[in-house]
Amino acid sequence: MAKVRIDFNLQLLTQDGRRPTSLAALAGDSRHVLLHFWSPWSEECEAYLPDFLTTASHLEKNGLRVVSVLAELGPEVLPDADAFRAAAADRSPAAWILENEKSPLGRLLRVQNLPTAVLVDRTGSVLFNGHPADERMWNALHDAVPQIVRPDLPPAERQEPPNPAE
Repeated sequence: MAKVRIDFNLQLLTQDGRRPTSLAALAGDSRHVLLHFWSPWSEECEAYLPDFLTTASHLEKNGLRVVSVLAELGPEVLPDADAFRAAAADRSPAAWILENEKSPLGRLLRVQNLPTAVLVDRTGSVLFNGHPADERMWNALHDAVPQIVRPDLPPAERQEPPNPAE
């Protein structure tokens, strides 16, 4: 993954309103962006939602932009995705976008499981790619922005990354 570079000028669509945008526009002044790949059809994404909302708010407060990428392509997923986003949007400052059909970020980043978090810097370098509950994500976030530490969540809300051996 070290050689993969994200093009911040890649054209994307916002999930609400389907307006054109780019990662550069969404990132604003942030030196890093956390891409959060998800699907409304994933039970794990639904279970992880409270942790994601807390994480997104914490990161945004510390100057790190969060962009939530709908990983599923096709019109049949949009009603469920819109309902999922609407339920979370007022509790999350994250930008919600649709995957680019011609040049999918998920394919470039080899996203195989959902949810997946990918931390990138403004040069497009990938600093972390994995499950958002993985402690290595928090280490990479702290390295990128030293004041970022994993927020405390009640035990019922804290999600642990899946065990690949299971």
